[in-house]
Amino acid sequence: MYALTVITSTGYDHVTPTTDPGRIFTVFFGLIGIPLMFITAADIGKFLSEIVIRSYAKLLQFWHFVASIVELLRTNMFDGDVDSVDSLQLKKKRRESDEETSEDDDDRLQLPIASYFALIIGYCCIGSLLFNTFEKGPIWSFIHGLFFSFNTITTIGLGNIYVKSHFYLALVVVYVIIGLAVITASLDLCSSTLKRTFTKLHYFGRKIRGARRGFANMSDDIREAMRIIAALKKTRPSKDRITLEDLKRFLEVQEHLLRQPYVPYNVHMMRWIEDNVGPHMYAQYLDDISVNGKGPLSPVALSHKMSSSDPMLFF
Repeated sequence: MYALTVITSTGYDHVTPTTDPGRIFTVFFGLIGIPLMFITAADIGKFLSEIVIRSYAKLLQFWHFVASIVELLRTNMFDGDVDSVDSLQLKKKRRESDEETSEDDDDRLQLPIASYFALIIGYCCIGSLLFNTFEKGPIWSFIHGLFFSFNTITTIGLGNIYVKSHFYLALVVVYVIIGLAVITASLDLCSSTLKRTFTKLHYFGRKIRGARRGFANMSDDIREAMRIIAALKKTRPSKDRITLEDLKRFLEVQEHLLRQPYVPYNVHMMRWIEDNVGPHMYAQYLDDISVNGKGPLSPVALSHKMSSSDPMLFF
């Protein structure tokens, strides 16, 4: 019993080593035994969790089977229509195929969280009944047995109640090992359920954040559309209302202006490789400019003038 309380970290204080070598041995025994014990309990817990999941899946399949049989009998009894029965069987096959695909998609079935607590409490109640049956004494009652079972399998280790009969220590050892496996299985199943729940909450928050960003982008688009409508009304004050065609026309003109390549102002004065033009053409261009009294535009000024072209001028 003492070795079990050490490797399970329960630690009832009614049995303790009295010598220093015994205490040192307990330290090293616990360092080696506690990890091995919890690894074993974790493996047994996974095995039990798979049994619980498969049993729950079989129970669901049996429930669906009974419900489909009842529905089939009801339809056959009241309707008597062969086509309806065939359609019901077709729906049943389709439902079974959908369930098979959903089982492949989902990792595992999820039980309600309350069922895990019910499993632990039920195991403690079974232990309480066993200890009340085998341990006779004034302190043992159902509540005391439940208290002892819960303290033992949860490794709390309050040592005010303990088994005195050495004959039933083997039963206590088996009960504690299975109880640790039940606790591990319940924690494993409960953690997977909570993980899926928190994952859904996380992605739900992402959807809300994405919807908020969508509304923000929509407000920017509406603000830009209002600015375009105000500019169109300013350029065309005689028009009562701006239609969708006006907005489309504005966007087409603006896109056309943005796609226009840069054309230098003196492109006709440039000599190409296939041209055979003398220098007198450039002199004639300078004479024309001096006659008009205006100097040639610089490339920077002309580029600024073309880039600042307002699409409103095309309306």
